Amino acid sequence: MGSLWSYFLESIGFSAFEDMRAGLFGLSNAGKSVLANALKTGEYKEIPPTVGIDEISNVNLQTEHDKKSLQIFDISGDEKMRQEWQQEALLADLVLFAVDGSDMESVKEAVQALDDFVSELPFTKPVFVVMTKLDLAEKGAYVRFDQFQSLLTTNHPLIGMEVSSKTKTNLKELVEKLVAFCKEAKRKR
Repeated sequence: MGSLWSYFLESIGFSAFEDMRAGLFGLSNAGKSVLANALKTGEYKEIPPTVGIDEISNVNLQTEHDKKSLQIFDISGDEKMRQEWQQEALLADLVLFAVDGSDMESVKEAVQALDDFVSELPFTKPVFVVMTKLDLAEKGAYVRFDQFQSLLTTNHPLIGMEVSSKTKTNLKELVEKLVAFCKEAKRKR
């Protein structure tokens, strides 16, 4: 009966499950809040850095054939909040880690932060590493995901790509990957 009801609700556009919860982690100024806004609205907007945790509800990710809804928790990257990352990750169905690929010093710090972060996670679900600010690649050096991954010591499963919230480069592809992950996770519930 439950699955028939779920099928009926989904067929008329309602989700039988609550939104999936996504934790969005990364260092300060990595572009987390701008990315969350771009995923929610499809638009670029400068957003002040998050202090603490900011909840972005009803983030509807849509592809040609599917639609999923996320609740994104944008977690500050300051030193104090990094102590909370593991706890927040445990509450998340989906873990995203943003890295400013245009800032070499930030990339070095992000390597250490991500290694530390995933080494303490008690699960093996993949972490989506989103190299942000791809639009700045034309202006100088830019670290791509494969280069970033080669600097890590972790064996934790990672899915990565480069995006620009400003120019929307690869944003559609990121949405497709997130929807596919949500669809698979929903199937396992």
